[in-house]
Amino acid sequence: MHTHLHTRIPQHRFCNFRFLTKPNERSIGGLQIAAHNFKIKPVVTHISFEKEKKLKKKQIQAFLEKNKTLDAVIFSTNYLCMIGLEVINELNKKISQDLAVVSFDDHEAFNLVSPSITAIQQPLEELSKHIIELLIRQIQYPAETATSHITLASRLKIRKSSEK
Repeated sequence: MHTHLHTRIPQHRFCNFRFLTKPNERSIGGLQIAAHNFKIKPVVTHISFEKEKKLKKKQIQAFLEKNKTLDAVIFSTNYLCMIGLEVINELNKKISQDLAVVSFDDHEAFNLVSPSITAIQQPLEELSKHIIELLIRQIQYPAETATSHITLASRLKIRKSSEK
């Protein structure tokens, strides 16, 4: 799935941001296209996803403490974002004042925290429909190798965490 991240990143306000992701994340391609379109250099930091939460927290904390001049962080998953929010809170940083936060995956909790978290909402219902159709095809025609490439539009939900 490709979600047109390259047309969704706000082109103003933030010039020193990092993309925090797990190794081998597929959303990096969209980030690279967006960076090229907006003439910025993407900086990607990998956070080990296989390790326990405590270790991911330490990695994010070390990253934030080392990069004090950041004005924004984009998390590639809502799970990394939630851990990042916990770390940002523990470091007594103010979201949107000290650091803007964006999550690639939306989560219902992002609307409940203050400030609410800007997120790229993926079309999960439509994606699920395509996955089910592909599985049914594989069950009906097991001898065929079924592959599918689809492009689905995502939606940027701008909330308070990316205001400056």
